[in-house]
Amino acid sequence: MGSIIIGYPGVGKSTLAGSNKYVDLESSMFRNSLGEKIEDWDYAYVSVAEDLARQGYNVFVSSHSDVYSHFSYNVVKSLESLDDIKVLAIYPSSRMFNIWIDKLGSRYRNDPSTKNLAAYTRAQNHIVSDVEELKDFAKRNSITTIEIDSLDYSLSPMIISSLKD
Repeated sequence: MGSIIIGYPGVGKSTLAGSNKYVDLESSMFRNSLGEKIEDWDYAYVSVAEDLARQGYNVFVSSHSDVYSHFSYNVVKSLESLDDIKVLAIYPSSRMFNIWIDKLGSRYRNDPSTKNLAAYTRAQNHIVSDVEELKDFAKRNSITTIEIDSLDYSLSPMIISSLKD
């Protein structure tokens, strides 16, 4: 069985996607032709993540505040209560915040996409509150966490180790 992994921007979701049964589920795909979020998109998003996890995929879901705020306690709790799907949350440690902002800035300069600009700008202004909210959310919902404390890390082994616990 797979897992659902809530990943802070820049942790390596897109880098791992497509390898070893990792999928980066883009929330931007849950928009209508006008670019607006579809009604009840958060439930659809989580349902797709759950379905992929049941197929054996490790599914990365976004933790950006505009996405993360749509995950209700009940939605995530229903996933966490499933015996066969493990839910993880991954984020940088507080001592990494300035380094992480620089990392996201570098990513944007190398690939000036709207998505990368949004991640960089959001981190510049809200990394402390966003990570604290994610940590609190994980604690309230008994979700296993991975805190990244160095830029020298290999995400896949960290995930595999956490899934074994």
